[in-house]
Amino acid sequence: MPTLVSAQLCRSIETSGEWRCTPANGQVAPGSVVFYTRLKTPADTAVEHRWYRGDRLQQKMTLRIRANQGTGYRTFSRATVGAGLGGQWKVELRAMFLRYGFRLAALGIACGLVVAIASTRLMTSLLFETSPLDPVTYLAVSIGIIVAATLASYAPAVRATAVNPVESLRAE
Repeated sequence: MPTLVSAQLCRSIETSGEWRCTPANGQVAPGSVVFYTRLKTPADTAVEHRWYRGDRLQQKMTLRIRANQGTGYRTFSRATVGAGLGGQWKVELRAMFLRYGFRLAALGIACGLVVAIASTRLMTSLLFETSPLDPVTYLAVSIGIIVAATLASYAPAVRATAVNPVESLRAE
């Protein structure tokens, strides 16, 4: 599963050599603003930066992330804050975590269906008034697993995006 190493809202970023972020403290002023992300991930994936001013979505960008378990893969997106659009800005990464949880659930369902169909002879004696290949049962269980996996992925996603990068920088 991808691991978020760091996420910072920056006034500017230096990408030559060691990456340096000049933190955007407090309110965002008009001009260029950068959201820096560093992730450790075992496989190539994508991250979506969703830029919000207050509660209103201003823009979203999908960025490719290469597999890197060592120091983590670094990437950033940039938004231009126009005159009169300063104030509280936030960036979300939620979609990536939900997508990953859904993929794991789909893989688990596929493996489970193969094992369930392969073991129909063993299960026949344990079932009461149900066929071992009942499509309604298979569908109901699959939907239940997808719903449970989505809810289980949603909680960490909310926790990962609930922290305002500006607030976390102040704490450091």
